[in-house]
Amino acid sequence: MDFIVVLFAAIIGDLIWGNKKNFSERLNYPVIVFRRFIDFIDREFNRDEFSDNTKVFNGTIITLMAIIILWFLAIILEKILFGNFVGNILIGFFVSLFLNIKSSFNEIKAIYNNFMDDDIDQAKEGLGSISSVDCSELNESEITALAIDNLFRKLMLHFVCPFFWLFIMGIPGLLISNFISYANKL
Repeated sequence: MDFIVVLFAAIIGDLIWGNKKNFSERLNYPVIVFRRFIDFIDREFNRDEFSDNTKVFNGTIITLMAIIILWFLAIILEKILFGNFVGNILIGFFVSLFLNIKSSFNEIKAIYNNFMDDDIDQAKEGLGSISSVDCSELNESEITALAIDNLFRKLMLHFVCPFFWLFIMGIPGLLISNFISYANKL
């Protein structure tokens, strides 16, 4: 029952605040905090004066330390909040910061609207901005296939994965999986 309350609160939170142009711009998304931390670590521990072996060692140690710190912070947060209705709602709203359902849907919907208005160039531009693929040579069928593929990938990355790790390992799993995912992207 507790997990279902968290699930619904997270989805409702994303539907309300999920569009980055609204409420969420005022918040520091955990992803942005992760990115700033990773950039700082990269600058400090991957300087040119270090050898390649030292850089690998530094990266390994820092990553392990960050995971351990995230684990303990998440366990503390979960112990404080999980198990009562209000705490579950708060956890759900926290989890909604890791979801990106509404903005992903809006991006694909904008491409669809451009496509339906026969503005193929605008659809290609929008698709290129979210897929990092050169869309200038794509035909209508390829645009549709790539848009569906991107929607599926975003659904998996921003909906299924967060809830999977939340269900399997709780808040620590959610935070650590997102940290590793975004560290890998950078």
